Amino acid sequence: MLRRKTISRSETGARRWGGWRFSREVALVLTLHDGSATSKFRDQFLSRFATERRSRVVNLFTVPARNLRLVSSDALLAHVRQDLDQRIREAMYWGGRDLDALVEIRDVIEAHPEEARRFASWAISWASLPAGVREQVKVQRAERYRREWMAHQPPTERQLAYLYRLGYAGSPPSNRAEASELIDRLAKGATRDG
Repeated sequence: MLRRKTISRSETGARRWGGWRFSREVALVLTLHDGSATSKFRDQFLSRFATERRSRVVNLFTVPARNLRLVSSDALLAHVRQDLDQRIREAMYWGGRDLDALVEIRDVIEAHPEEARRFASWAISWASLPAGVREQVKVQRAERYRREWMAHQPPTERQLAYLYRLGYAGSPPSNRAEASELIDRLAKGATRDG
């Protein structure tokens, strides 16, 4: 399980955010949680599911970890299995349209128990973070994914028009991310020779 330094609410020189003071320790938690082996376990397990099902899988693990304050990955995994079995029985009885998704999640857990256990460890670690820190990690992760997506898209006409209005005379940027960075630099007054 991820070990982290305790963060006090009374640290001086730290910026307040979400009721917690942002400090070097919080930055360390952010770095460890989004770049650690534990987050690689999260990504490895979630890669076994379709993108549209991943948030459901995360919620199946993190909600009981947070609400029931489970601290053992084995206990959390047992709870998730029991919860899935109950949901599958209910979906079969009532004819639920999410039966296939629930069965798929259960099958992946059964086929890859070690990955599921490590994912449960990640969920416990994630649930133990203060809400403000979790939100900040989500924001940073979303920004990274947005940038990666933009790097594979051509620049928009609006971006190109705005670049030329800002006085950019170089060759056109090759993607949206590059165009966005150029716009940021030019809007802040930095110049770039084309």
